Amino acid sequence: MNSPEVIAAMIAASITLLGLVLNGFYQRGQQKQWQESFAAELRRDLTQESALEVIRRRLTLYPDVWKALKITAGYEWDHLIDKKEAVQKLANTLTDVAYSETGLIMRDRSRRLLLQLRSDCGSFIQGMLTYHDLKARAYQLKHSMRSDVYIIDQVYESALNEVAQGLGKVDDWTSKGGK
Repeated sequence: MNSPEVIAAMIAASITLLGLVLNGFYQRGQQKQWQESFAAELRRDLTQESALEVIRRRLTLYPDVWKALKITAGYEWDHLIDKKEAVQKLANTLTDVAYSETGLIMRDRSRRLLLQLRSDCGSFIQGMLTYHDLKARAYQLKHSMRSDVYIIDQVYESALNEVAQGLGKVDDWTSKGGK
């Protein structure tokens, strides 16, 4: 072989080798991108499935809480014989709910409002809170629970978030003043 043929063969071999190396890097990048895309899609699907399961479970468990709050409705309240005893029973129920599966799957806002209502029951029994204040707190909890199952009343969402913000730092709403 003469020298120009050797040089041409070496150049051709170098170009082929360079092409193979670049193609290998490209294929590796494509494979990594595909794997990341697949993992992200899998996470999204699992998150959606999990969220749907939590909502279904809330729809099963929340009616018991809703029923317990019935005593705060005007008609029911007016027909209670011993209001303090009924409020104590509600407080006990709310404590049980907070530390049960229902409390576990509540959004943080609803759980905080539930615990606040539990505390407000004690304040009512001690004469430090009126029936109308107690009823308003129960109403807030009911609207928050409805929001947990995506029955959203936009009029109350911002008000509920404002009340809940006063109860402490929470991850699922913004802080006052946009801090």
